[in-house]
Amino acid sequence: MENKGFKKRFKENMEIMGGFVNKHLYQNIIMLGLIVLFEIIFIIYWLLSVHRYSITNVIYLSSYIFLLIISIIGIIFLILSKINKLSNFNLAILLHIYTFLLMVWGTTITLLDLRSNGSVVVHLTISMVLGGILVVSPVFYTFTTLSSLITIFIFNFINHYSFFDGASVYLNLGVFFIMVIFMSFRHYNVRLKDAKISEYLRKISYTDHLTGLGNETAYFEETDKINKILEHEDLKYAIVVMDVNNVKTTNDTFGHRFGCHLIVSCGKLLPTIFKTSRLFHVGGDEFIAIVIGEDYNNLGDILNEFDQKLRYSTIQFEEHDLIFSVARGYGIAKPKMTYKEVFQLADDRMYENKKEVKKQYNLIIRER
Repeated sequence: MENKGFKKRFKENMEIMGGFVNKHLYQNIIMLGLIVLFEIIFIIYWLLSVHRYSITNVIYLSSYIFLLIISIIGIIFLILSKINKLSNFNLAILLHIYTFLLMVWGTTITLLDLRSNGSVVVHLTISMVLGGILVVSPVFYTFTTLSSLITIFIFNFINHYSFFDGASVYLNLGVFFIMVIFMSFRHYNVRLKDAKISEYLRKISYTDHLTGLGNETAYFEETDKINKILEHEDLKYAIVVMDVNNVKTTNDTFGHRFGCHLIVSCGKLLPTIFKTSRLFHVGGDEFIAIVIGEDYNNLGDILNEFDQKLRYSTIQFEEHDLIFSVARGYGIAKPKMTYKEVFQLADDRMYENKKEVKKQYNLIIRER
């Protein structure tokens, strides 16, 4: 159980961190672009300035080429996230790997400085390392932080001005790793807390307070995303439009608390039927499901289950038996269909379903 709980928290944290980066995607791409530009300029300078290709110099050059490559890959990851080809979870994992590789790079450069701290080019390299980490720290909010910048600065200061000669190498190396590990994890926790606060604010902005499903704002944002994707390619999705019957009659007979109970009950039952779909309460007694993933492949079974659970039943609330009935209609997207056309098809079928329910159970259904 503890292992499952850890995995769940880990996945949630990665989703939050990925979403936090995704919110500032353009700024992140620009910052990474600046790093790539810096690396290209420095590599050119290095090739023009260094005339003796010793093992140390080749390692220096290789490390900068390595950073250039992983930075370009980082930009690709961000672009894939922008076009919805990469989930927030995977984005966070890949960026963690990126920052780990960046720390390996910084460590390599620093260790090389331990071997030849009298070289002007090496001092310039260290300055570039410090500048690079300062630039990248606002991007990924994880292990590469301002604390790492301070750590490397202190590390090199001790190295250049130490009176311990050979012993200073081991002393500085120990100080470097201890401080980086301690300060990076501390900063990581601070950033994660900020990200969770940001995610909480986003959640309450996009969550319907009555049902816990997505609200109208979340729905329109989702439809905007779908419409943008449909401009370039077709999607496999369906729409189910739902309307809770008899709410007005229940409100008039028992009071609004009873009508709200019908809506809340519907909000609780829908996630048990639609497992991979996006669910929204868009106001009043209306619900919408954007059906994707496994739900899309099993839509027929889902609609049958929906009818069994929600077509007509009675529920008890404060010693009163309330009629609980939900009408539904669906539309399956076909090539070249717009979202509006799919929705209209689902909405028309929902009102046809309402008429059937009214005829079968003699319910009072408001007109369209």
